[in-house]
Amino acid sequence: MRKPCLDIVEIANNTGIKLEYVAILYFRLGTEFNLGWLLNKISALPRDTRWTSLSHSALRDDLYRTHRKLTIVVLRTDAAEPETQINTWMKQKQACVTRCQQVLADINNIENPDLSVLSVALREIRNLL
Repeated sequence: MRKPCLDIVEIANNTGIKLEYVAILYFRLGTEFNLGWLLNKISALPRDTRWTSLSHSALRDDLYRTHRKLTIVVLRTDAAEPETQINTWMKQKQACVTRCQQVLADINNIENPDLSVLSVALREIRNLL
């Protein structure tokens, strides 16, 4: 399983931005969009067949990839600090952010979301890109 520290190091190396700065932004975005909760729900999906195991892995990998891309997109926002960058980016993408947060809130109310529901959640996050 991929660890967030690998993503943070990769982003810092590829962008030339300080590791600490990237880490703050990465984790703040994860908190803002509840990506840890989504990863936990994906990890809890059944893996009782080859295909469910493969779909579980694909969804998890896609979440990490999307989190990396989202971090890079927000890093391109013209601001001096991670918090300001996130706020600026969220204002620029207000309609998409609001929709994504609403869908995620709706999904959060489902006791045991299945693969299809979690796929929709991830699609909404990808739409932010």
